[in-house]
Amino acid sequence: MNFLKVIAFLWIWIPCMVFGQVKPLKIGDTLDYNEPLSVINWKDNTLMLDSVNKDLIIFDFFTTSCTSCIEAMPKNNKLQQRFAERLQIIPVGIESKERIGQLLAENRYMKDIKLPLVVEEKVLTKAFPHQGVPHVVWIFKGRVVAITTGDMIAEENIKDLLNGNDIKNWPMKDDFYYAHRADSISSSSGLYSRLLPYENGAALNYKVDTIGNQVRYRMTNATAVSAFLYLYSQIKQLPLMKKERIQLHVNNLYEFENLDSIPESIWMQKNAFSYESTWPLLMDHKDRILAVVKDLSNRLELDVDLTPQKSSIWLVKSGKARNDNLQNGKSPTDLKTWITMLEIFNTSFPPIEIDNGLADRVINTDAVNDFESLRKVLKGNGLDLKKTDREILSLVIRSQ
Repeated sequence: MNFLKVIAFLWIWIPCMVFGQVKPLKIGDTLDYNEPLSVINWKDNTLMLDSVNKDLIIFDFFTTSCTSCIEAMPKNNKLQQRFAERLQIIPVGIESKERIGQLLAENRYMKDIKLPLVVEEKVLTKAFPHQGVPHVVWIFKGRVVAITTGDMIAEENIKDLLNGNDIKNWPMKDDFYYAHRADSISSSSGLYSRLLPYENGAALNYKVDTIGNQVRYRMTNATAVSAFLYLYSQIKQLPLMKKERIQLHVNNLYEFENLDSIPESIWMQKNAFSYESTWPLLMDHKDRILAVVKDLSNRLELDVDLTPQKSSIWLVKSGKARNDNLQNGKSPTDLKTWITMLEIFNTSFPPIEIDNGLADRVINTDAVNDFESLRKVLKGNGLDLKKTDREILSLVIRSQ
């Protein structure tokens, strides 16, 4: 190999070797990175971290397909302006310059954003490995002080950190929590159940294991509503459980709903729990699930039931056949699928029920944003829509 080939070889492989040797950083570690970051939406095409003369740097890892990441950009932009003297928020993306540039140019949430957008990033993602975004890393005076979800980027939290307040109890985000934690489950062969506290760093998780002649149920960082919906879904196909289908008759509503609009991570830290229990394998599946429901209810001092309750709904019913020409009509689809998608993407809509025998009907669809526009589309398909009160399947939780 001649001299020029050696140089070419080293030119190609040294960066690969450097990237491969990056070790993941954890809270308490010092960030020592002096390579230029490729950026757009900035005064230069690169950004050197050691030139960012701010006390606090926040890396906000994102992707162009992450809706919550993009929707948070205007809020983060305002926070950047509010704390400009001491803070720099840096959204970090691994996607191409062209793809992120297209997002910047076309997405309405990116209008007037003044943050430097890192593109085609390869090293920071190894220093701060993660599986889901938003993934937020807080660097205070060169040291990693927190790794959180995106909702923690809030004015009060930034103030706490800049003012030197204790943040060691902040809720953490650790996408590899289960890979490196010791299994806390008892190795005892006996049947047991226990209610456990919130596990900092872990995400909401449900797990069922078969161990010998036993079945073990484990929930990590669940809330009462999410836990019981999960359990009932194991024995019954549930409709979309919108807020109208959750009836809470409890002593402290704050324990069940984030009434103060604090970061969801902090609310979860205060009100979520973990739970585990074991049951005989030979026990009927439905009976076993109902036994778990009863056991968990008793431990939480609640009475819980899945039962029909009267609620205000929109009802899809048969109508007079019509031949309206729908503007901007979309591909035909079955009624049930379309209505379900409408409920998911229109949170202000109440539950929408479909009369018997109509769910599988194939219809032509069109844009819908309220009751009248939905009714118009349905009438064009020989259906109708009305507002009414009806008993619908609901989760009912009462304090004991």
